[in-house]
Amino acid sequence: MRNLLLLFLFIVGGNAYSQLFWQVSSKSTKTKSYILGTHSLLPAKALDSIPGVYRAFNKCNVVISTYDSYSVDAEAQLKKAALLPFKKTIKDYLSDSTYRIVDSELKKSLKIGLKELALLHPAMIRQLYVAELFKQATNIADDAQTDSYFQRVAALKGIKVIGIENYSFYIASLFDGGKIQFYADKLTDDISKAEFYKADFKRLLQYYQSNDLAKTLEVLNEIEKKQDSSSSPKQLTDNQFVKLTDLLNTTACFYTLDARQLTGENGLIEQLQKAGYDVKPYPSSKHKK
Repeated sequence: MRNLLLLFLFIVGGNAYSQLFWQVSSKSTKTKSYILGTHSLLPAKALDSIPGVYRAFNKCNVVISTYDSYSVDAEAQLKKAALLPFKKTIKDYLSDSTYRIVDSELKKSLKIGLKELALLHPAMIRQLYVAELFKQATNIADDAQTDSYFQRVAALKGIKVIGIENYSFYIASLFDGGKIQFYADKLTDDISKAEFYKADFKRLLQYYQSNDLAKTLEVLNEIEKKQDSSSSPKQLTDNQFVKLTDLLNTTACFYTLDARQLTGENGLIEQLQKAGYDVKPYPSSKHKK
């Protein structure tokens, strides 16, 4: 009987902890805050399937994300970092035969070729291409993603947006000048895996719209392996966690963090619970968007 009870609790707990949207409260605050697992691939339209998310957002006074990517400085940094070094073009990093293959595929998918994209860092071309594959696979064309949508809305409403990590460091790492050839090779590899990506993207959207964190993470891990990528976000540092909870204790916060930062021993949910916060899936079935 005891073993059956433990199994039951494990199953219930496992199901509860597989959701993407969470509510946080503590004895020291009268306000509720919310945590949403997101990802840069997933379009904002997918949020329509997460019950209660818009209602909860409208109760909050500040949006907290991994990076503040909607500031004027952030946009300028991105535009500058996404360019190749002076006098270099993408043709310097691809063989003639590979150039033709990549150029042909980009013209089919993006409707523009390497001639128009010649000055872009291959990491940026790669992002554009993979995003287009997602649109093709899911038939969803959106101009915002789940990880940045609420930042955009907050900016329009005059709601404060806070990034817990340094955006400049992130951009410098993403468009590392020492990895241009590496990303050029990976762009070629992505093209060879296009159909596999599309299959993954369909499942990713399906699981996200089902509010299933565990399955969403499972597919994200598969995609990361295909990309040979080490882009998984790092778990929060002690300083970042303190910053996060300081805000949590003073106002109603809406956290939009990469879904991969929510779970695990050092994931945000586990850290908050260890610190004494009441963290539970939100909303119940009675709530609506």
